[in-house]
Amino acid sequence: LHLAAVNRALEMMKLLLDHGAPVDGVFGCDGASETALHCACSTGHVEMIDLLIEHGADLEAQGHYGTALGFAVHHRKLDAVRCVLGWGVEAAA
Repeated sequence: LHLAAVNRALEMMKLLLDHGAPVDGVFGCDGASETALHCACSTGHVEMIDLLIEHGADLEAQGHYGTALGFAVHHRKLDAVRCVLGWGVEAAA
């Protein structure tokens, strides 16, 4: 899922999810574990973000830049920020 997210391969992600790929699986080294949702927020791919959340991705999972919202903000992906906020995530004050 991570490679599909990084490469913006939506159809591949759909296929993997349909075949049981763990939506909140983590990948990383040096303690910087990230989920596919973190990767999708980093690329700003809104359809992918929605797909992962629809499949139960944890919006509060922590990675190198915090939650999914933190990844979207750090990478300056405004559409991704709006998308994540639209799913009910509250921005920290």
